[in-house]
Amino acid sequence: MGVTHEGLFVGLTNQRGERGQGPAPRSRGEVVMKALQAGSVDAVDRYLDTLPGDEFMPFNLLYGDAQRLRVAYARRTDRQLRREDVPEGVHVLPNDVLNAPELPKVEHARLLATKVAKKPWPELEAGLKAVLADPTLPAEELVPPPGAGEDLPRDFLRQLQALCIHTPIYGTRSSAVVALAPGRVGHYLASDTPPCQGPWKDVTGLLSRPGAADR
Repeated sequence: MGVTHEGLFVGLTNQRGERGQGPAPRSRGEVVMKALQAGSVDAVDRYLDTLPGDEFMPFNLLYGDAQRLRVAYARRTDRQLRREDVPEGVHVLPNDVLNAPELPKVEHARLLATKVAKKPWPELEAGLKAVLADPTLPAEELVPPPGAGEDLPRDFLRQLQALCIHTPIYGTRSSAVVALAPGRVGHYLASDTPPCQGPWKDVTGLLSRPGAADR
């Protein structure tokens, strides 16, 4: 994920259950960089018009600013990326489509975030940090089966449904809370450790407009 000082956000999640498709010729990391370089939501759309989705391992791309948010899906079976607007409200993009109903962590995250979404910033900040650090596991019967090409134990799949994941071989490594304002980044908080451990750093100043400190 990344954000520009003008307030354009781009975030990419891998698509779960796609391990059996073999290597892809191009890295998904280039998509985030080039989308950010595009500079606006409309320009990102024009970039994605030219992007051959079948040359990448499948991914889900969230991009937008304070006025508009969109999501795009790249699949190895489709040359063109499918795209749609994200409606107003609280939504969750996991390693799957937006608000994927089969993943219990999605609805859990949405409900937690909804409780704090309209709070003033200090309470919203604390609430979102708590959402990201939440270790709650769903009931075993709610855990979805392995995806295509995956051979993962049931207990491990259940661990993956926590919002803050901790297993001996895989887990949440970092987190960020980004608040956008028209034409700028209002707040950018980052943790380069699991969010349940902290510390969090306020790095908003790194994204000030060039010359803003002189005005």
